[in-house]
Order: sequence, then C-alpha cells, then structure tokens
Amino acid sequence: MMGAIDGEDAVIATRFGIASGEGEPTFIDILYPVAALKPHAPQLSTKVHGRSAPDPKWLSGLTRAVMSVKLPVRSVLAEPVVSLAMLLDLKEGDIIPVSFGPQVPVWVANRRLGTGTVGTANGQAAIRLNTIDPGFEEEFQ
Repeated sequence: MMGAIDGEDAVIATRFGIASGEGEPTFIDILYPVAALKPHAPQLSTKVHGRSAPDPKWLSGLTRAVMSVKLPVRSVLAEPVVSLAMLLDLKEGDIIPVSFGPQVPVWVANRRLGTGTVGTANGQAAIRLNTIDPGFEEEFQ
C-alpha cells in the first residue's frame, strides 16, 4: 500500500506495539497521507471544552475489575552463592547452608513492597509486614 504514497507526500505516522506476556513488543507503524485526512480535519482539530463525570456504574465496575486482579507476592528468604565446583558435586541429600536476617524483602509484581519477619499464622508459614516502602502505594494507584 506504500506505493500509493509519493515520496514527497506529507504523512502522519502512528506507532503502536504488540507484545505477548513479558516478551519484547513488535512495533507497527501506520502512515496516513495528510491529503486523505483533510476531509476529517474539523473532527481531528476539535478541542475538548469540558469534561463530563464518568458514569458511576461504569466507574464502579472498572474499580471492582481492577481490585480483583491477582498479583504475585513473593519473598526471597535466602540466596546462597556456591562455587561451580560445589554445584557440580551436589547430590541428593547434600545440604546447602543458608542464612537470613530477621527482615526479609517482600515483592509484589516485581516491585518491592517492603520488609517482613518470617513466622507462622494459622499453622502455615507466613510473613508479617514490618515496613512498606515509601512510594509503593502511589505506583499502584
């Protein structure tokens, strides 16, 4: 379709990306010849003069949908470092010593939430949040 556009014609370019999961996006450029957009100039140049309040029902539904999104929460208790020689010599039953302090980091969706203390709650392993990092809540608002 680029054959219909002369090299001297003015165009407007729009770019958007498509990605699957955590993959790198593939970008797509769309070129609009300015001459083809001239009949639509009044609609394209109209300024917004005021904002109307969003529909409360729509806003409530959107809020419920966003608040039900599940995010992975994780904590790294220990990250031992071993030599390659030790790693290659490991066999079933071997013990890799680990140590961690009283505070462990807690992460939500690759963002640090804060720190906590490892313990139990209702008979299950748990982490009690001791601190929440400043700025965490603003990132999710």
